[in-house]
Amino acid sequence: MTTINSGTPGSMQLAYGLGGIANGIFSNGLSFFLLIYYNLVIGLPAEMVGLALSIALVFDAVSDPLVGYISDNWKSRMGKRHPFIYLAIIPVSALFWLIWNPPSSLASQMELFWFLLGTTIALRLAMTLYDVPHNAMVPELTSSYNGRTLLAGYKVSATWIAGQIMVIAMYVVWLVPTDIMPYGILNQAGYQQAGLFGAVIIGIAILMSALGLNRYQNIMQEIAHAEHGNAGGFFTQFFAAASLPSLRAIFISSAVFAIGAGIGAALWTYLMSFYWELSNDQIVYILFAIPHRSAGCRAYD
Repeated sequence: MTTINSGTPGSMQLAYGLGGIANGIFSNGLSFFLLIYYNLVIGLPAEMVGLALSIALVFDAVSDPLVGYISDNWKSRMGKRHPFIYLAIIPVSALFWLIWNPPSSLASQMELFWFLLGTTIALRLAMTLYDVPHNAMVPELTSSYNGRTLLAGYKVSATWIAGQIMVIAMYVVWLVPTDIMPYGILNQAGYQQAGLFGAVIIGIAILMSALGLNRYQNIMQEIAHAEHGNAGGFFTQFFAAASLPSLRAIFISSAVFAIGAGIGAALWTYLMSFYWELSNDQIVYILFAIPHRSAGCRAYD
């Protein structure tokens, strides 16, 4: 099956788009529920949770270009993107499960803080090992403008749909109020069950995307760039990119938007459940009515 004038087979679009499922579950899980989970369920003060998540984002901002640089210059029989994607599958899945299951042996707030900080940094780094090389595949898979647009569109669509389904499922499956737990949003077991489900789906989505794209490994194009084998090359390319006015404008606007979207997503759950005091059913209706953007969509923020 081939899409007319796209320059990319339908099987390629499907395989690439499947990777967005992992992005949607990862992004919306962390953006909408991690703050309220560690604050109101685990009992860590909101300012400590916010500090841990903010520090992890700083690390993420550094690791993204670094992993991109390393994968650009990687050489192996599997190519330069697939080794990182396969490497990420188990750590991403395991860490996504772990972050919703902090060990009961962590007794103090500082122990919980360091656990959250370390786990979040490791989880974001593992996700970077998958997501950055996966995004970098687009111009290597096709030189067609329409083809690149379709590949990116499939991933963004899968990210949005999977993320929206995950948020809705939280309210109708795992965080349903009961007589014992009138506020389902405080049900720790529900978060842990959702964490296990999300971890499995994330791992499967990344694996299926990588395997589906394997067949196109031999036709992937090499994008011309200056090769460097040392750390100096990374900084040379980084400052060369930073000197471009258009890239600086994109970076600043994207950063401002991402900060606003992240804050909005983190506070959304608090506002719906405790300020407006809406029921789960009412929240789900709002989710259907409002086309929420997957907060923190790493591929395109």
